[in-house]
Amino acid sequence: MSPSLTIIIPAYNEVKNLRLAHGSILGVLQKAEIFNYEIIITTGTRRDGSRDNTTDVANKIAEEYEFTRSLYCDHFVGLGHKYREAVQAATKEYIILIPGDGEFVEDSIVDVLGHIGDEEIIVTYPYNPEVRQ
Repeated sequence: MSPSLTIIIPAYNEVKNLRLAHGSILGVLQKAEIFNYEIIITTGTRRDGSRDNTTDVANKIAEEYEFTRSLYCDHFVGLGHKYREAVQAATKEYIILIPGDGEFVEDSIVDVLGHIGDEEIIVTYPYNPEVRQ
């Protein structure tokens, strides 16, 4: 039986990348044969209170895909706050955070998802840290 999974996508200034990241995640889920899932995209404002159109893109994706929700914070908060908020909204058995920048290798995520249930917590890390600089 396939596990149930919540995918949390934090997105900050990701207008150009969010839709592609969402599509890649759908491909990952297909490859991993996980069909009981939800995707929660978390967005918010910049430190100065302004925002780009990332939230609009997230809302549009949520309108197009019934299994995707958009959570918006109307004031600046950090990644930890967004993650906790999304975890509280999650309805599935397992949770994974995948950044909204799309800077991930799909097969690596498929491999991680293949270990769901092996341990209580699986922590990933960048094998090539230069990619995050």
